[in-house]
Amino acid sequence: MTVSITYSSAFGDISIKDVLSVWSTGFKTAGHGTGNTGGFNTGDGKYDGEQYATSGANNSEYAYIAGSDTDNGLHYVYNPLVSPGDNMNHGGGKN
Repeated sequence: MTVSITYSSAFGDISIKDVLSVWSTGFKTAGHGTGNTGGFNTGDGKYDGEQYATSGANNSEYAYIAGSDTDNGLHYVYNPLVSPGDNMNHGGGKN
């Protein structure tokens, strides 16, 4: 699995380390983990890949499944103008 981060060259003075630090601090503020229904693929066929769930701003639940047989991972777009806890800074699947 791969993880890529894309952000505007206008913010080129912000290091990847700083981007990841700010992003990880805000990660739990977006409700990650409260509705987690998944787990790691243990090989028993219960899960296709790895599953993770989040709660949305309107109390909606989202589930993400990253297939263990894919060569692409999750893609996150970081925008320094948006709060780290905003769902807009938490990306989506890229397959």
